[in-house]
Amino acid sequence: MPAAYIPVVAAYHAIAERRGEEVQRTERTMNIRLPSSSMFEPATYRICILGKLDKNWSDYCAGMKIEHDSMLNQYPVTILTGLLVDQAALIWVINTLYDLGCPLLVVECVEAQKS
Repeated sequence: MPAAYIPVVAAYHAIAERRGEEVQRTERTMNIRLPSSSMFEPATYRICILGKLDKNWSDYCAGMKIEHDSMLNQYPVTILTGLLVDQAALIWVINTLYDLGCPLLVVECVEAQKS
């Protein structure tokens, strides 16, 4: 794991803990928690980017909810959360953020819809 990555992960965990969310901590390994869904089913995703994205961009990001926070009490972070119809919609949102020049910090599937 690159040294620059460790503070980002620690900061993301701090944000999640402040929100009362459960955080899985690992040492130099990555536990992948796979919700029971496929690429073609709806799921709730959380995307964290570095910087502040105006809330007016929500429509361009598939209607995802946009919230602002800070990382290490210093760097602005935007958290997008929302239900996407499938992973193609997720890729569309990620490409939109890329086109806007937003550095991705975290992309995670929070909850899969049961079929």
